[in-house]
Amino acid sequence: VGSKDGKVSFIDRTSGKCQKTLKVCKGVLTALVPDVGDQEDERLYCCEHNGGNAVICLKLDGTRIFSCVLKEPVALALDSKGYAYVTEYNCHNLHRLSSNGEVEDILLKEADGLHCPLAVVFNKTYSKMYISNFGSNSNFIIFNCN
Repeated sequence: VGSKDGKVSFIDRTSGKCQKTLKVCKGVLTALVPDVGDQEDERLYCCEHNGGNAVICLKLDGTRIFSCVLKEPVALALDSKGYAYVTEYNCHNLHRLSSNGEVEDILLKEADGLHCPLAVVFNKTYSKMYISNFGSNSNFIIFNCN
């Protein structure tokens, strides 16, 4: 569970009790996405909106793997190859980050239909990406992925 003060709490599903809390950043955490591809090195990706404006990747023990500064990141999705796709709210962009936190490229912009993108997800086969917009152009956009 993320919070407005940059903390992530791990809650036991059965008892509902907090197992541990990590201070991740100073800003508001708008996205928490686990990467369970490698069980020995399970990662948690977080978007910090306001504060440091960064995408943060950490191990479950709190060790920071990387931090990548972006303008107002709010949503994040992972693909099957280890790339992270991050929306920038007021910049109307979708970035692709490598598994080590480097910005690979800007895949989509306002000209592609993004307007204050709030959420990004893939379907089960990663053949489609869904992005929701906010504001007067509120809609969902579906992109085919190669």
